[in-house]
Amino acid sequence: MLEKFKASFQRKAIKEELESREKESELIKEIPLQEGKRFTVEKENGEVRVLLKEDEKVLGNFNKLLPEGYQYEIGDEWLVDWEREKVVIGDWKDSRNILSLLHEIGHARDPEEYIKRLGYKLKHLELVEESVESRERIMEEYQKKGIAERTEKGQYYGEIEKQTKDFLKNVSNLVIREKGDIIQAERNAWAWALKAARNISRNKEVNLLQGFRNVKEIKDWIDRSLETYRKYCLVEFKDLFPRGVYTEKEIKRFLKEKKQYN
Repeated sequence: MLEKFKASFQRKAIKEELESREKESELIKEIPLQEGKRFTVEKENGEVRVLLKEDEKVLGNFNKLLPEGYQYEIGDEWLVDWEREKVVIGDWKDSRNILSLLHEIGHARDPEEYIKRLGYKLKHLELVEESVESRERIMEEYQKKGIAERTEKGQYYGEIEKQTKDFLKNVSNLVIREKGDIIQAERNAWAWALKAARNISRNKEVNLLQGFRNVKEIKDWIDRSLETYRKYCLVEFKDLFPRGVYTEKEIKRFLKEKKQYN
């Protein structure tokens, strides 16, 4: 009887231990790669881990690519938070986002350079915050008055429209003024990302860029990063901001010896 009780107790303890481990470890994203290898984003004991695996064997730990003190974080947008020392993993659509991740790591690895070149981003965030706060203050003010008449509503919306236009003009001027530094910082981060993808793919015998059929698709993906800045430009400023980060020839140079791209 005692032996049966011990066996039952041990089975229960093992079950609880397994359930505890499952709770502590969460698979967030898994991308199958070649020959049984896979790219995973996992959360274990509160820490986000980005790994290259074959079965349960870890072939590569992408956490080791981060600067000292940095960690990954799951969020809505792909970005680097230098103050909190976080690389934020945004909306993950498909395997092409592996390059997006390497791009953000590329920014994070040289934070001093990035802050110098992209001080505009901090200013932009402040402008956004000020704009939102001022709009909210106006809204509260008119709500207190109990807007009912169309003329008063017109005044309210006219003020909002004016603030929006002034805000966009300020941001446009800022982006155009800083465009040289923006392009250089993007070029630096994408160059690091492409070289890292090439080297890891070569060393681990896997293709991290399998989501792209050719160099043109890689170029199109990279050039999207500039749309974030171009969309802040007023129509009359858009043509002043470049559309491309690298030419296809330059990308091929970074990916030399990767014969699957043509």
